[in-house]
Amino acid sequence: MDGKNQSIILELTEGSHPSGIAVHHYSANQSRLYFTDRSAQEVYYIELDGNHSRPFISSEVIDPIDLTILGDTLYLTDAGGSGVWDGGVYSALLGGPGNVSKVIDLLKDAWDIDSYDLDSIYSPGKCLLT
Repeated sequence: MDGKNQSIILELTEGSHPSGIAVHHYSANQSRLYFTDRSAQEVYYIELDGNHSRPFISSEVIDPIDLTILGDTLYLTDAGGSGVWDGGVYSALLGGPGNVSKVIDLLKDAWDIDSYDLDSIYSPGKCLLT
């Protein structure tokens, strides 16, 4: 990626506060971009061949910060509300809204999250580090 051939895939409204971002390649030629919006208190996705965003997680989180995807599951950190230990880590199966569950509870100011597929990091006879 050298910055050439840039295109706008989504224009956010004034007051949006995007924080986390992750891409899910769910078929050979289809991908979704998931992102958090802290001011709207939601997680959205857009199809990368279009430009319309759709809510993915709406009412379960207070302050969505970061997200990552591992397999068919999205993991999300939520900083919670002020003065209360109501943040945590949530999971949601990709494919449709309404399937959110809290994985880790009582985490105030949960911030960053990453995931790694160990099967893709190392294979015998294959070195990814040079």
